[in-house]
Amino acid sequence: MYSTGIHVMKAINTINDLIKVLDDKEAANQCENILIIIHKKHSQIINILSTLNEIIYSISLVQLFTSTFMFLVLFTSARTQPMEIVFYLFMLCVVSQLFLLCAFGEVIFSKTQDIFTELYLTKWYDMNLNNQRAILMMMQMAKAPYGLKAGGMFDINMYTFIQV
Repeated sequence: MYSTGIHVMKAINTINDLIKVLDDKEAANQCENILIIIHKKHSQIINILSTLNEIIYSISLVQLFTSTFMFLVLFTSARTQPMEIVFYLFMLCVVSQLFLLCAFGEVIFSKTQDIFTELYLTKWYDMNLNNQRAILMMMQMAKAPYGLKAGGMFDINMYTFIQV
């Protein structure tokens, strides 16, 4: 799961680098099909994220609920027996496991939002009408937030971690 996510993050960085090339007129003119390449890469990333969400659909939901349950049990045990250091160590392990999953989801979510920002910051107003339409279409696709979901219901991000 994490290797696929790292692959997605690198692909998003590549898209953002390609979008930055659009600001340089000479480089953009040398590669006339750069918008098509960006659009294809962006569509691939959306498909990969959809597949990743299907793969971790049940796993992430179970992990979220079991981590929350274990945290509550360990917190209650630590409150009833405050001198037992073992409960605090187990709590730290459960929280760190949940934190890693949520931090990973947050990074993917924020990187997918950066695509919209990078597209907006290009000099789209200097481009011809067909390229402006292509950028507008890609901005419309990038406007929806993409990230990991637990069971298709809960976003896996730092807000979820704080709520737990």
